Amino acid sequence: MKRLKIVPKGWDYPEEVEEPEFEETEQFVEFLEEVEPYWGTYKEGIQIAFIDGVRRTELACNIEEEEENKGEGIFVSLGAGRLVVKLGRLNLLRQSILDTKVERFLVVRGETELPKSISIDKLRFNIIHANDDEPTLKVNKIMREKLESSVAGKACQDLSVDLVICDGPLSYKLENTRCIGLIKNIKKLYIRPENLKILKELKKGQRTPIIRISKGDTEKYTWYVKLIEDDYVNSLVRLEVFAHNDLEKVISIANLTAGILPVFASRPYMDKRAPQNLAPIRSLENALRYHLGNYRIIRNKIWSYIQSIFNA
Repeated sequence: MKRLKIVPKGWDYPEEVEEPEFEETEQFVEFLEEVEPYWGTYKEGIQIAFIDGVRRTELACNIEEEEENKGEGIFVSLGAGRLVVKLGRLNLLRQSILDTKVERFLVVRGETELPKSISIDKLRFNIIHANDDEPTLKVNKIMREKLESSVAGKACQDLSVDLVICDGPLSYKLENTRCIGLIKNIKKLYIRPENLKILKELKKGQRTPIIRISKGDTEKYTWYVKLIEDDYVNSLVRLEVFAHNDLEKVISIANLTAGILPVFASRPYMDKRAPQNLAPIRSLENALRYHLGNYRIIRNKIWSYIQSIFNA
């Protein structure tokens, strides 16, 4: 029987705060309202659930068999949760954060024969094969389609919550829900060149008209919201919902996001990703990172374990 070895890569890795956002390849279809700015609306007393997740690479490794490199892998810790904010009242952080989930994985690519999981001092790492994906891309899929979607789906069942806002583009796992996707890093504009002036005309608390976009048989409604009085794209976020929602309802949601989200815009002295990384999302990220545990302790435990078990 050939001997399997897990060989750590010996340098430090940055701790990810969040997974990268990847814009989909949807195409602009049409504007559903007149091409002009629309003022948002603000309502006291409504409840908003912000959904987010964080990921952290604990250790990267090569997987060898009889001194032959058979693949690569990464030990990762993932966390997701929701933070509920009620407008017009004091929201204590400990009471506002709900449904936190932490899962750990060893994601591998290559022809390897590993067990289904590894337990390291009460930490369970489930082993996932990335197949043709890069391990990091597989991790992003797990985060979005498993952890975040699970938390978001549960939040949608809470009838006391008026808006469910997910950080990042919506997973297709959430197609039949009332979730709203919040895209902070705008890499693609779903507006034709002749209409780009609408973005420059927006004032804080305004939104663009709703736009219908499509990808294959799937359609979404999307719009842009101005968070602060600043120039152009750096002060905008994009929101999206799936097009199964009634347009009149979507207009109401869009107006609420335009009126409410500027209240939560972060400041540069608080967050280098200001203003798009909203204050509730930043607070949720920090809490989730705490739930992941101490990076150096976990990394050292993994290192010691694979040295003693696989490489003895």
